[in-house]
Amino acid sequence: MNQNSMITFTDENNNEITYEVLEETVLQGKTYLLVAEESDDAEEAECYIMVRMDDNEDDNYCTYEFVEDENELESVFKIFETLLSEEDLEG
Repeated sequence: MNQNSMITFTDENNNEITYEVLEETVLQGKTYLLVAEESDDAEEAECYIMVRMDDNEDDNYCTYEFVEDENELESVFKIFETLLSEEDLEG
């Protein structure tokens, strides 16, 4: 995953929010993103896990939602931890 990928979401109030995509993974056929809010202070940026919600094959337009299920969050977070630690070792 390109570490400088940015993605813009529109919230329910039509406000655009830009996130940096830190990592992407697929688990049981679902695509997940680890994203962080765009921030000048990387130490203070909050991270979120989002899941792709549609079957649309067009990568330029798709729907993602924040993962809210605690079990799903925990499972996917462990994968992202592993992927990020492997990148640190390679980098």
